Amino acid sequence: IKLGLAIALILGLGPILLSPLISDFLKTGSLLLFIPLGLTLFIWSLTGVLRGLFASLEKFGILSYTSAAELFVRAVFGIAFVLLGFKVLGAIASSAIGALFVFILLSDRKRHIVTAYNERKQHDILERGFGSITSKVFFIALPIGFFLELDVLLAKRFFAPEEAGIYAAAALVGKGLLMFSTIASTVIYPKLIEERLSKKGVIAFLWGVGITLLLFVVGYLLLKPLGKPVIGLLFGDKYKGVIELVPRYVLALIPLAVHLQITNYKGAIGSWVEGVWLWIVLGGYYL
Repeated sequence: IKLGLAIALILGLGPILLSPLISDFLKTGSLLLFIPLGLTLFIWSLTGVLRGLFASLEKFGILSYTSAAELFVRAVFGIAFVLLGFKVLGAIASSAIGALFVFILLSDRKRHIVTAYNERKQHDILERGFGSITSKVFFIALPIGFFLELDVLLAKRFFAPEEAGIYAAAALVGKGLLMFSTIASTVIYPKLIEERLSKKGVIAFLWGVGITLLLFVVGYLLLKPLGKPVIGLLFGDKYKGVIELVPRYVLALIPLAVHLQITNYKGAIGSWVEGVWLWIVLGGYYL
């Protein structure tokens, strides 16, 4: 938790301190947007620590309803703020409020973590090498974060406003599927750590890959006939070009989705190689 707090402070203060540079690169024109953005990243980072602890205890029921609660709170406050005239600032602020809400819910149930920790301490099965594990996971996770949002950032930088809007709308739908695929990672990650390179560990990894591919294939097949009404419901008539782009974007995300599953497995079994590979690929992507 102390380490998570330190990282959360870095991630939260980073966008605020670097806001002039980021604003100039993305052509946003407003520095005020980076204050709620920094606050959101700070709270999300702290919440991520608690979510990770609950996942390690396989408390998926708690994680499930708190995630649903976060989405509901974000939607309510986001719609309210936009209708009140706060525009983009209100939409970002709603994310901070949703993250804070789920952080409070998880903190209120922290006794589950304390109880499990004490039981492991009594049986002398506490994990060793915590610092090494944490640094390795952070080393792997950082380029993944860039991969997830880099295409939208580059679109905002280099495309005309209308084209950037179409691309961002397609990314919103496609990355919704990508987020669903990470649920498989959350569920099987404790099993991967426990089983590692055993037959059960390999089977768990293959389950994650299989679920990911199934989600994207089903998503693509549904978007082909239902893309027009779904896009119309989400975006209205503003971005008609999204209808054609979304199925292609979904297909284009499949390699990244599978790569995330591989990275998840490599991280669980303790390899630094995947992190180095991701950094190399990320550098090539930027070029």
